[in-house]
Order: sequence, then structure tokens, then C-alpha cells
Amino acid sequence: MSHGGPAGGGKRSCAIRSNHTAKRYDPAGAAAGAAAAKRHADDAAAKRHADDAAAKRHADDAQPRYESVIRGGRAAPGVSLFDRVRLRLDTSANLGEALAQLPGFGGVRRAASVAEPVARGLGGERVATTVGGVTLYGACPSRMDPPVSYINAQAVEQVRVTRGIPSVTLGPPGLGGRVDISLDYERDPRGHAEIHAFGLTSYDSRREGAMLSAGIYGGEGMLDLRANAQVMRLDDYESGAGVSVPASHAQASISLSVAVRPAENHRFQQAVLHKRELDVAYPALPMDNIDTEFWLYNATYRYDAPVGGALRRIEVRGGVALVDHLMTNEDKANRALLEASTPAETRSYAGGLRADVALGTTRLKGGFDVLAVTRDATRERLLKASGKRFFDHIWPDTQQIDVGFFGEVSLRSGALSLRVGARADIVHSRAAAADDPSLGGLTIREQYVLRYGDDAANTDRFEGLGAAQALLRYQLLSWFGLHLGAGASMRAAGITERYFAFGPAPGGFQVGNPVLRAEKKMMLDVGARLRRLWLRAELSGYYFFVKDYILQSEVQRVDVNGDGQEDSVRGFENVNAHFVGFELAARLKLSRGLSLPLALSYVWARNATDGRPLPEIPPLQGSASLRYVHLFGRALDLWAEAGVRFAARQGEVDERFPEDPTDAWATLRVEVGARFYRAITLRVSLENLLDANYNEHLTREALLRRGALKPGAEVPAPGRGVILSLMGEV
Repeated sequence: MSHGGPAGGGKRSCAIRSNHTAKRYDPAGAAAGAAAAKRHADDAAAKRHADDAAAKRHADDAQPRYESVIRGGRAAPGVSLFDRVRLRLDTSANLGEALAQLPGFGGVRRAASVAEPVARGLGGERVATTVGGVTLYGACPSRMDPPVSYINAQAVEQVRVTRGIPSVTLGPPGLGGRVDISLDYERDPRGHAEIHAFGLTSYDSRREGAMLSAGIYGGEGMLDLRANAQVMRLDDYESGAGVSVPASHAQASISLSVAVRPAENHRFQQAVLHKRELDVAYPALPMDNIDTEFWLYNATYRYDAPVGGALRRIEVRGGVALVDHLMTNEDKANRALLEASTPAETRSYAGGLRADVALGTTRLKGGFDVLAVTRDATRERLLKASGKRFFDHIWPDTQQIDVGFFGEVSLRSGALSLRVGARADIVHSRAAAADDPSLGGLTIREQYVLRYGDDAANTDRFEGLGAAQALLRYQLLSWFGLHLGAGASMRAAGITERYFAFGPAPGGFQVGNPVLRAEKKMMLDVGARLRRLWLRAELSGYYFFVKDYILQSEVQRVDVNGDGQEDSVRGFENVNAHFVGFELAARLKLSRGLSLPLALSYVWARNATDGRPLPEIPPLQGSASLRYVHLFGRALDLWAEAGVRFAARQGEVDERFPEDPTDAWATLRVEVGARFYRAITLRVSLENLLDANYNEHLTREALLRRGALKPGAEVPAPGRGVILSLMGEV
């Protein structure tokens, strides 16, 4: 390589070196020059960081609403990343609604704006939801409030959704996937002081409802700051056939994240989030959410070691989440006969330490985490005719503690990369009030024994769990890669599955099973990723076998209340289950500004113990759209999109769950939008343009009569409507 300039430059370089050798060395001047060079490099790096961030915001904003984020090498297979730029444009009632459109994801709905995540056919507490390392739990024994519903999209800095092989460092395995949320806004400390403000307002004609959200983010030197506040109110809606569906929903939330750097390479971040929900209607449940209060606090202290040593990072984090929940039947059709209310509370606490070490191209991560959850709920029932009052201690002062240790190794050699991890957990579960009275003159513990045998008398249990996973990636070409993942993981039975006290429940009665064995999942994941200028695509296929899958089912038929009719008593049992499926997300570039994003997913699940289909499994479903974007520089961007969401018929159902087959459906959506000076964004979206009358398979049936909505009827989705949104940023 030539180090000279024009002809003769080589000799000139030698002359310069000779002159420097002859001169007296000036330490002060050298230090000043080095400092100036460093300042110049830092300023350039900060400018590049700002330019990259602006370009990223511009590119991400132009992506379709229903498209899975494809991050290339920046995200592992089966992982979708969303940052604040995408999330703050979302007008969904909560993060669960926003994520329900992802390939491989679905949502069990008991209310119009509350979707409980189902990942690759696995739902409930099998999908772990964390914020800053704190695992969240709902406070309703009937799963009225999946934890992801407590987080608003605008409050979030980043969401990592894992459907494939998760890292063991993220916490106790969720068995069915993970939703890991961060509220932490981190800016480049070398950048200039800055503060940005943003606001979003939207109106949904179908719900005659509106949302208003506003926030700030920025910082200076050693300080990072992010804050957000949101209010929303939604009303009932009509289906495409004109059926009125109870869907009221009111909420308000506020969040704050603050981080400081007390010393070089040290960072201390704290976040707090509060949300209040009022008068949320649940047509699929015997009660509505009258008043719920959610609090979250998390903190992280991080040390980033100087470059050159083996140690890269040490991180300590912890936090707490509190949920106080009140549900009643004051707006239900059976109020004249029965008054019922259930105050419930859930507390979850988390903490842990992780260290990262680098040895050449090998990265090691190890540490431990602790998770504790307590739940307590007592339902009060007043029979109006007799005046008799009953108290059902549904969660009898329950708790579950998980202590886990983990280690992970990441290797890279040329086009190959390998991640191997393992963890071991000890779980302690107990029901401290198992001797409280229950129905029929028995205690809660005696009701367990009556249904599950003498071993069920022991409500204080320890379990050992393990997980081991490997993910191999091969970058065959610069634009084409393959992956193969395999692993095994375990999940202990949750508090509701294990300790739900015998009592009335939708469809009859319900009782938990203290002797449930832990679920054990063996999985295989294979796929490919393609990144070309004209096509970006990711395809994954998977199979897993779950031994001792926990299935809610009928365990007894007996006349409980003495009315001469046999009642269904539902409980939980262990079965074996098979799952097979695939996910596809792609974006085809047809011409400059014109693209075709599409997504498709399918899962087949079978109860291997008796050959029946497993319940609450989504059908073949997907989305496709045609999107055009025209950029006029900084002054104006325009886009238009026409897209369809669809689902095939789901005939593979468990009628004893119970659930019914669901017909195929498709809806058309059209959106137009404009952005002015990259500061003001206006969007108009026509939803369900053809006014299709349909219901999604994972939406549960109506329980009580409400107008034209009869007991046992499918709850239809909203009909045609318009969503208007306006966002500004300075």
C-alpha cells in the first residue's frame, strides 16, 4: 500500500518522519493534540449517531403497520424487535393489541381491547412478559388481565418478541415465547444536550373513542430522560351485521425513565409506570373490570468495562410490580339474582445479576435471577332471593418463588455462529390459606383431595427445573443465511392451575390441582433468512413435543348445589402434546416506492394422550398489502396502503373445552398518510372496509345475554370504521 501522495510522495513522507525525529518532543503539545483529535472524533461519532438515528426513524416510519420487523443480523431467528419510533405511532389500546398481528402470534380475547398472547399455539403464563427484568402477572383468576395489557405502546423504548429459541439469560423460560419490554431510553453520552417532545391523538369511529398521548425524551451529558402520559376512552361497537357488543374501556397511564452516569463506564437507570383502568367490559366473563391499578418499578446498575480486558459488562437489576384489581357483575344480566365482586391482588418481585466476558470471538454470559409472585383473591357472592352471602377464597394466600442460575456461550467462526445456553431453577410453591372453608362444609385442601387424591393435601412443594438450548446460524452468502435450533425447557404449574380454590366459574365450577407435574418441552426450529434489495424474507418451521402439558378439562360431573342437575367441575390435568407449524414474513419491492409486505403463519397441535385437538389454537392466518411511499425530501412524505387480513377455517377444535369451529374470514383495510417536515404525521385508516361480519377463533364466546348478543354466541369483531391519528414531534 502506498502511503505517499502524488509522484515523489514516498520520499516526502520519509523527510517528514526525519524532521519529527529531529524535533524536541513536546508532551503538553502532544496531549493537547490528542485531546483535540479525540474531541473531533467524538463529535464526528455523535453526528454519525444522530444521522443514523434520523435515517432509521425515517425508514422505520415508512414500514407497514402489520409487517413483522426483519432486522437481518441484528436479531436472532424467531425474534422481532420494535423500537419507540414504530411504537409511538401505534393507536392500539395496549401493547398486547399491537403485537397480536405478528406472524406466529395470536390473542385470546375476553374483551374487545384485551388480547392474551398466544405464541406458536402456547398461551397463558407460558408466554412470559417482563419489563426491565421484572416478570409481570395479571390479577384475575379468569385471565381477564394478561400482563401485556398493562403496558401502552407509547411508553415503551423497545420490545423484543421471541417466538423461537430464547436466550436462557432473559429469565425463567416461558415455554411458549417471551415479550421482553424496556422503558430505558439510552442516548449516546458523547452527543450534544437535546430534548424532544412528541404527541399523538387518535379517534376511532367504530368505538366512538379517542386517545391522547404525549411525552418527552432526551438528555445532557450524564443524564438520560424519557416520560410519557396517555389517556384513552372507548365505547361499545357494532359488528358488520349490526350486533352491538359491550366494549367500554377507559384507561390512563404515566411512565418515567431516568438514567445517570455517576462515573465513567457506570450507568444507573430507574423507571416507574402507573396505569389505571376503569369500566372495562368483558362479554365472555361473568364479571367486568371495574377498577384496576397497576404499578411498576425497576432499576438497573450497569458497569461497562474498558476495552482490552476479558470482562465486558456487569449488570445488576431488580424491581417490583403491583396489581390491585376489582371486578363485579354490576352491569351483567344476572345482577337481579346475584351480586358478586372479587377484589384481587398480585405482587411480583424480581432481581438478578449478569456478567459478560469476551475471550477473542467467544462471548460468555452467566449469572442468577430471583423471581417471586404472590396472589390473593376472595370473591363475595350474595344470593338476592335467600339473602345468603358466600365468600370464596379463590387464590388462598398463594406464592411462588423461582431461583435460577444460567450460563451461555456464543461462538463465531467465519460464516458460522453458535449460541449454547443452560439454566437450572428451583421453584417453591405454596398456598398458606388452604385450610380456609370452601363449599359443602369442606376446606379448600379437602376439595383438592376429593378431586385429585391424598397427594393433593400437600400444598407446599419444591421442584427442580432445567433448560438447555442451542442455536446454530450459517451465513451461506452475504444475503442468505440458515439457522437450526434445538432445546429443552420446563415450566412449573402456575398459581391458578395449581391452587384455584373450588368454586363457581364460567360453565360450572373449577378447582386447581396441587399435584400437577411441570411441563417439559423438547423443540426443534429450522429456517432461512434472505436479504436482497428487492426481497427480504424470513421463514421458520418448528416442531415441539410437550410432556405433561397442563390442560384445562372436565374432571368431574356432580350435583354441587343440590338442584338435582349435574354440574361440570373443571380442573387441570397433565397430558402429552405435539405442535408443528411455520411462520413466514416477507417484503417484496416491486418498484421504487412500491412494495408488497406479507405474513403467514400456521400451527397444528394435538393432545397425544387421547388424540383430540388442543383448544385455543389459531388457524392458518396472515396478511398482505400493497404499499406505495413517495418521498419529497424533508418537506413532505406521502404513502398509501391497501391490505387484507385473513384466516382460514378452524375445524380442529376441542368441543369438550368447550370451543366451536370458526369460519374463514378476510377484512380489507386502506390507509393514507402524510408527514410534513418529518415532524407532523397524519394518518387516515379505513378499517374493515367491506363491513365483513366475522369473529376470530381465539375470541371467547359470550357468557350472558346483552341485547342481541346471546349466551354462548360468538362475539363478532368490529364492523367498518375510520381511525384518524395525528402525531407531532419537535
